[in-house]
Amino acid sequence: MLNDRYPVILIAICAALFFVCPLTDVVAQNKKQNDSVLGEGHGIDHPGILVRDLEEAKDTYRDTLGFWIQPRGVANVLASGTRTSNASFEDGSYLQLTAVGDLEKARLNRPSYVTFLEKHEGALFLVLNTSSAEGTARFLRARGFEVNDPQPRTVLPPGAKEMPPPTAWFVGFKKPVLPADSIGFVQYANASAREDQIRQANASGRTHHANTAKRIAAVWIVVRDLKAATKVFALAGLDAGEGRKFPALGSAGREIETGRGRIVLLEPKGKTGKAASFLAERGEGIMGVSIEVGSLETARALLEKNTKREFGSYVGAYGNSILIPAELAHGIWIEMFQKAR
Repeated sequence: MLNDRYPVILIAICAALFFVCPLTDVVAQNKKQNDSVLGEGHGIDHPGILVRDLEEAKDTYRDTLGFWIQPRGVANVLASGTRTSNASFEDGSYLQLTAVGDLEKARLNRPSYVTFLEKHEGALFLVLNTSSAEGTARFLRARGFEVNDPQPRTVLPPGAKEMPPPTAWFVGFKKPVLPADSIGFVQYANASAREDQIRQANASGRTHHANTAKRIAAVWIVVRDLKAATKVFALAGLDAGEGRKFPALGSAGREIETGRGRIVLLEPKGKTGKAASFLAERGEGIMGVSIEVGSLETARALLEKNTKREFGSYVGAYGNSILIPAELAHGIWIEMFQKAR
């Protein structure tokens, strides 16, 4: 009798597993979202580099530094009153050059940009990719942070008469809690469309740079107190990773885990190094980036030809490296490195 019923029992077990396993997966995914500030998001999305003249900055990044970037006259126009152009990389991360396009709108929507540009050019903010803006906001509020509800980000196509649907949703802190209030979170409104954009950019050559840049490996944030800053990031759900030394900057560092790429907190050691000078002039904030390249020699030869300067190599935190000073890159330091084979 048992043998006669065995196929029926087996079918019943398989059916139960079929329905239970997907449910278990959903529960696990929801738990991961609830337990993580980024959810299933990739992490490093883009640093925002504020510049006074977008076309001039594009010329610098294209013709001097060797990045592929939109030609003159072509830019993304945002409803906030800003204009942007991106240097995009193979993994979907990018450097975003941002300028004020409509001063009246920018003063209303991005007053911090206007104030910053009155004194400096350089990186003002870093955006991390998250799979759910709502989930990120909920996670941070549960840990005592005051954040805004997810805000829409809209790009206006040339000649558009009506506001198109949002392309992304953004979450930021209401009160400065991380260095210079420099961290925000983005969820792309259509994740599959975003992946298609990345594939198209790779296929079309828009991520193939003359300097052989491949990805953003790290974004540097200068802080006064490394231990205190590390604790704040941990409270926000971004845990500390390895310690790093940046002798070229005169600082000690601590990596912060962000999925793809890393945030590196830098504390100046002494009063005369590059990080110390940045802190004295700007206060806490984003100083620079580490970008992996396919060929450091290609990148160095291009830079030396275009700038008529020499770029000595050194052994950096991530590999053999060269350092582009902020004066050549509109206020942001750029380390290019090649991984050791």
